[in-house]
Amino acid sequence: MTDLIDDGDEIYVGGTFYSRTPMALLWELVRSDVTDTTVLRNLASYEWSYLLESDTTDKMVTSWLGSAVPPIIPDVMRTAIEGGDLELEEWSHYGYCLRLMAAAMGLPYLPTRTMLGSDLIEVTDTVVQECPFTGSDLALIPAIVPDVAFIHAQRADPYGNVQISGMPQIDYYGALAADTTIVTCEEIVSEDDTRSGDTDIPYFCVDEVISVPFGSFPHECPGYYEQSLDHFEAYSHDLAEDGLDGIDEYLQRYFYEPDSFEAYLDEFDTREILSCIVSMQNVPKDEEATEHLREVWK
Repeated sequence: MTDLIDDGDEIYVGGTFYSRTPMALLWELVRSDVTDTTVLRNLASYEWSYLLESDTTDKMVTSWLGSAVPPIIPDVMRTAIEGGDLELEEWSHYGYCLRLMAAAMGLPYLPTRTMLGSDLIEVTDTVVQECPFTGSDLALIPAIVPDVAFIHAQRADPYGNVQISGMPQIDYYGALAADTTIVTCEEIVSEDDTRSGDTDIPYFCVDEVISVPFGSFPHECPGYYEQSLDHFEAYSHDLAEDGLDGIDEYLQRYFYEPDSFEAYLDEFDTREILSCIVSMQNVPKDEEATEHLREVWK
């Protein structure tokens, strides 16, 4: 996988926050010799700290970065930004999405009214221009073309047709926008399965598809397992005590010492993983509500 990535690449990281984080791909990236990458993620979470402390990345393009509970990441993030260790390029949620949508459509920019009147206009490459039809101001949001997209999904067939359960977020546009798209999934299914159901990402924009069960853990993969909040709490404790220096032992244990992703998973207590599976099974499944949310999102 890492032979497809070069120093300085812009990497789109799929999913959002705790959900469908492509941890198996990030695990490989942290262990590689790749440096100076720029990470693109709409709602970023703990993964940015692994990438920064391992010298894999030095810039984040996002619309939000934090941990929610416990709220430790924002303090560490601010320290890294103020100290010059992390460069942050911040967009609105919609502005960030429009950058990928423009690239996916083959356009240099998309016009919108989002971010007008906000300070984000001043700190981004957005251009404000008068609309030739209405005379009102429009924000021209520039396209961004990632060198590589990392996406984790629930299912894919051998050809790269990808099915995502729950909210698909903007992975469709991330996959279309990127020069190279790598997908890991919980299971490989037959082409008949992808033909008979919704396909969220088509095969023609997927360069590699790899079966990696628990490829998001300790983050969640809807329908398969919940996130491990206990693990995040323990990780946050290390951050709270020593900042990014507090995760050096964590990186050694979970990233550098295991010689495979399966060995990485072995570092987690079996009961912890099982509890996350059981928790997901206990989530009420309202298919009608889920379908409504997917349609609204689209």
